[in-house]
Amino acid sequence: MKISKFPNLILAILVSINLISCEQVISIDLNTASPRLTVTAIVTDQPGPYSVVLSRTESYFSSNDLFPAVRNAIVTISDDAGNSEILSETTPGTYKTSSLQGTSGRTYHLKIIDENQTYEAYSYLPYPVKLDSVSSQKVTTTGRKENSNSYYLKCFFNDPAGSIDYYRVESTVANTDTLASVYQIYSDQVTDGQKIVFPLQRPTFNPGDIADVELYHINSVNYDYFKTANNILRNKKGPMAAASAPQANPLTNISGGAMGYFGTFAVSKKRLIVK
Repeated sequence: MKISKFPNLILAILVSINLISCEQVISIDLNTASPRLTVTAIVTDQPGPYSVVLSRTESYFSSNDLFPAVRNAIVTISDDAGNSEILSETTPGTYKTSSLQGTSGRTYHLKIIDENQTYEAYSYLPYPVKLDSVSSQKVTTTGRKENSNSYYLKCFFNDPAGSIDYYRVESTVANTDTLASVYQIYSDQVTDGQKIVFPLQRPTFNPGDIADVELYHINSVNYDYFKTANNILRNKKGPMAAASAPQANPLTNISGGAMGYFGTFAVSKKRLIVK
C-alpha cells in the first residue's frame, strides 16, 4: 500500500458526516505553536512494505504545505508475537519495512526516536470484514451540480454481530495511490450484526471508469482520529473559522507529544466497471 505525503493527506480529508452514526462529544487537546513531530504510520493485513512518514510543523493545520521531512530518525515496528524490524529511510522522511507482515489479531508497537525524544504508539489490527459486492448508481441531478452522466458507488457487507466495529471506506479510480484523500467512516453502534448498504457519494465516476473500493476494518482509536480530524477541518472551513484559534488537534494514539496516527487496518477490496 502506498500512502500520500502526510500534510496533503490530512488537509484533504473529506468525510460524509451524515454517514457517521452515534455522534458523541470527544474532548481534544489544544494545538500549540511549538514545532511538533507529525506521523502517518500504517500497517495492514495486506503484503508490505509498510510506510511511516515523518515531518515537522509549527501548526497542525497551517496553510503552509511545505512541512520539512524528518531525517535520520530511528523507526521500529514490532508485534506482540515477537517480530520486530527497524525501518529504512527510503526517501527523506519516509521509512519502510522490508520483511514485517501485518497479521490480524496482533497488536503492533511503533517506536520513533528523533533528536533524543522517544515517541511510541500501540494499535490492534482487527480481523477483515468481507466486502460482499459493489454497485454503481447514477447521480440524481435535482439540486446537484454534477454532470448528469456521473455515478456514485454503493458497497455491501455484513457487519459482525456482538461487537462494536469501525470502518473506513474509500473509492478511487483504479491504480490510484491510496490512502485516498476522499473517504468515509462508519460505526456500527446502531447496526450491529446487520447487512450494511453503504453509499459512497464522493467521488463520482464516469461511465466506463474502473473503480476500486476498499473497506478498512479499523479499531476505535483510529476511528476517533479520523472523526476528530474531520470535525476540526469542518469547523476551520466554517464562517467562524477565523475566530476559532487556537485550533484543536485530532485525538492521537502516539505518545511523546507527536501528532498524527499509527493505523492498523484489515482490508477488503472490490473492483468494478462503472455503468
